[in-house]
Amino acid sequence: MTRVVDERFGAVLRQFRTEAGLTQEGLAERAGLSARTVQKLERGESAPYPATFRRIAQALRLSPDSRDLLQSLLRPQSIRGSGPPDTVRRTPVLGHAQEVHPEPALPDRRGGRRATSKNTEKDSRFVVESPERLRLVPLADEWVAFVPIARAPQYAGLLGEMASMAAAHGDSGVMGAIGNRIGYCHLAEGDLRQARADFEGAVGQGKRGGSSLEMALSHVLLQWTRLCAGDFDQVLLCHEQTLAALDEVSDARLRCWGMAPAALAAAFLGQVDVARGIAGDARARADASGDPDSVALAISVDAMVRTAGGDPRTGVDVASAASSITCGPAVGIWVDAARGWSMARAATAGDGSADDARSLFEALLGRVRALGVGPAEVATMLFLGESYRGAGQSAAGRSMTEAMVARAEVAGMRFPLAIGRRLLGEIALDDEPGATARAAAAGQLDASIELLRHMRAGPELALAISVRDRLARTS
Repeated sequence: MTRVVDERFGAVLRQFRTEAGLTQEGLAERAGLSARTVQKLERGESAPYPATFRRIAQALRLSPDSRDLLQSLLRPQSIRGSGPPDTVRRTPVLGHAQEVHPEPALPDRRGGRRATSKNTEKDSRFVVESPERLRLVPLADEWVAFVPIARAPQYAGLLGEMASMAAAHGDSGVMGAIGNRIGYCHLAEGDLRQARADFEGAVGQGKRGGSSLEMALSHVLLQWTRLCAGDFDQVLLCHEQTLAALDEVSDARLRCWGMAPAALAAAFLGQVDVARGIAGDARARADASGDPDSVALAISVDAMVRTAGGDPRTGVDVASAASSITCGPAVGIWVDAARGWSMARAATAGDGSADDARSLFEALLGRVRALGVGPAEVATMLFLGESYRGAGQSAAGRSMTEAMVARAEVAGMRFPLAIGRRLLGEIALDDEPGATARAAAAGQLDASIELLRHMRAGPELALAISVRDRLARTS
């Protein structure tokens, strides 16, 4: 079965949201989703996952009857069979191979090489050339065109249908590939717990058969999910396993994305030498590949490692070098985020302008929201809140950080949640040094310290404790 949205679902959802006095952005923040997700649901372009539906119902505080009404508009439909072409021409990307292109060869966007309907990997039943390329997947006796990972959220419903078809045929390789994309849908929505389960399932399916590239992708996505959740020790523990999976493929960009979580996790744990070693290895491999996205990504990771290690001025200089490289939208956002965060931390240390960081993140937030990846939006909101405080705009900093904390708590993003709580404690101390403000600050700081101790995030823990000590001296 698959989730198919009734055409009235979006209209009813919009009505409930309006009655609750919420904008689309307001509902998104309260439910811990991206604004883009709410927009797509109201336009009827996608159906919510069960966890997403529960969040929306709770955020709208729906009565049991209203909840049942909204849920009734998500009506089940039988899985598509091998009918005529009209029954599968859902989009210009998904469908039978002959509907997507007239010949059996699918041009690679880089030119020259082509993916064909013949197996190109000994351990694979389907054609793959890169996680960002269109590929073909055989289900039963037919070939189905498969979507690139970054575009998976646009086809969440159809991916669920394809997963059921693959399960019915017992095809572990295809199930693992689809699991990666369904997991990415959950990751984009900010549902880290479900995304982690999806990626872990995809790893398990990959071990039973499938593409080495999809197996590597499963490991990389799982590492990023662990990083977003603040499981830094687990990221480092699984780093060698991830490298082993990446050794089976030759994709410089994927390798950089795969090494970045370990470098950042080590930096956040205070293991600066380890972090710089991993970042340096990623940079060397990126330089050897000559791929602009890989080089820009590796440089920006190095910048963040230096900033997390207490040297934000060098972080700014390193990140500025990456800004001169022409790269894709997602990597461009990452590069600007690394530069902006380094600028904000440098300004806090008295070496730079917080206004420059604030301006950068105000512009970046719109680009991140257009990308539609929840964890990236949470991180950008955190950086912007920190920049507002540094620029002396405490009210804006508090508002942005409170919204971020609500999103991070729902998503289970412990690291930004802990930093956000420390930041709220600092803002309370900055603005109102009275007894009430001190009590509120103490609560935020204690919660921050507890989270950071559990994550063993040494540098940020030391910062939170120093603020707590400052609070104690003012009492």
